[in-house]
Amino acid sequence: MPVLTAPEGSDPASLAFDALKKAETDGADLLMIDTAGRLQNRADLMEELAKIVRVIRKIDPSAPHNTLLVLDATTGQNALSQVETFQKLADVTGLVMTKLDGTAKGGVLVALADKFGLPIHAIGVGEQIDDLAPLRSSRIRRRPDRSGDMIEERAA
Repeated sequence: MPVLTAPEGSDPASLAFDALKKAETDGADLLMIDTAGRLQNRADLMEELAKIVRVIRKIDPSAPHNTLLVLDATTGQNALSQVETFQKLADVTGLVMTKLDGTAKGGVLVALADKFGLPIHAIGVGEQIDDLAPLRSSRIRRRPDRSGDMIEERAA
């Protein structure tokens, strides 16, 4: 799979534009644009993301066709504001949660999927490519929290 890169400090939107043009020229069925490392509390990085979306829509007004938000299981309730912010800028269409191999249970994932109507595409339970797997609903259980509300958690 070809990978396009640019020198550090380059405009990410320019790279996305070039990548989409190359994908079209090459007749590619899929183009993945990885915007990893974006935090919703960093206005400069959020503006870069918004610019990437604007730029690729100049080529394809319906782009991006799918936008997966990858969440870190250790983030906890902060994931709510992440989804809200990214949803506004990039029209998130699905969720992935990583770092479920540690002590974090990722209980917020099911609540986020429900609240925002987003499918959970995968969970990460390690650092290897084979450690990214579809979420099996049989591995989730419900239990009451201290206030009596039902919460979802990963079964052991």
